[in-house]
Amino acid sequence: MFNWFANRRKATPSRSPRFLRPHVETLEGRALLAGIYLYDPGLGTLPEEQGFTRFDNFGTEPEPIVSGGLLHQFSSGAGPSGGAQYWTMNSAPLDFVTTPYALEADLLVLSSNYDPVSTFPNQRSGYYLGATDSSGHAFAVGIASAGITINTDLGFSPTNGVPFTAFDTTNAFHTYRLLIDSGVGSLFIDGNLFASTPLGGAVNPGAANRVLFGDLSGAGASETDLRDFSFGTPESNMLSAQINVLPDTVNLANNGVIGVTIFTTANFDAAAVDASSVLFAGAHAVQNSLEDVDGDGDLDMVLHFRTQDTNLRALYEQLLADDINGDGVLDSNHQVAEIKLTGQTVDDVLFEGFDDLDLFLAGRSLRQLLDELAAAGVI
Repeated sequence: MFNWFANRRKATPSRSPRFLRPHVETLEGRALLAGIYLYDPGLGTLPEEQGFTRFDNFGTEPEPIVSGGLLHQFSSGAGPSGGAQYWTMNSAPLDFVTTPYALEADLLVLSSNYDPVSTFPNQRSGYYLGATDSSGHAFAVGIASAGITINTDLGFSPTNGVPFTAFDTTNAFHTYRLLIDSGVGSLFIDGNLFASTPLGGAVNPGAANRVLFGDLSGAGASETDLRDFSFGTPESNMLSAQINVLPDTVNLANNGVIGVTIFTTANFDAAAVDASSVLFAGAHAVQNSLEDVDGDGDLDMVLHFRTQDTNLRALYEQLLADDINGDGVLDSNHQVAEIKLTGQTVDDVLFEGFDDLDLFLAGRSLRQLLDELAAAGVI
């Protein structure tokens, strides 16, 4: 056992990635994007001419066409195991545990199949939007004519993530926006929250730092028009809420409850918060109430979250790894992190708040975690 406390120490070639200038316009409640990769069919070129890499898995797919500001793609599914044609980019390191990202596509589905038990043998859709971080954590949004799936596993199990949920993707162009934040992937369609699912395990390190769009499945068939695709880090245009987390030191070996107060201030009415929309460290509250916590005569919202429902352990693992990998020594078993809370009011106004938490494990629990991280090659 290693003593961490004592030891110190067939693809189409692409051109250079194209970076989009940060947005400056207001997007009506949606987060803005900065430093993003963009595919813009309005330039009249295919994605591989704008920095993406194209994959035609079985060489049988019709050639995509760019016309009228749209990428028209027809995936026939005619290969030995079904066709596949998609584009990827992996030019920057990604970390879904500590950094928020947004993936967005403006897409009209003309047709896209859904096979609940394909030859692989799990579910497959005819079109996908996806992203994988440097550790292999992944989100894959399957888009079929009649519904949506979200998977965080490698095999696209129908019981993983968000199961097939009805939605007509063929009736108009829709903006699909996957916001990855605080260990949760939330899919918004045309600005409305459709579904969310927590981050899964590190299932696909072989596709590290990859973002993609197109027919990834190898068992799907689709015909689509894509108006744009982008991926990057969101700049917040949310309201700022003042929060306080108690206890402010959390032993992750205990399945306790964390209390979070959202205060009413001159600029924010906590009584107007939709408690069901609130996420803290990836978890929904199990209990909420309105109380005058600070004695100023206004009602504040108090929410309680089960520690085991949050992603705090995954965050702690990442912080430990960063600590050890810096110089070969674990400087402290206590790791302080800024934790985000997000939500919306009953009037659909988005807000966020931040507070620091001291996370720790000790003794046997800490030693076991360090051995697991070492066995996985993380430290």
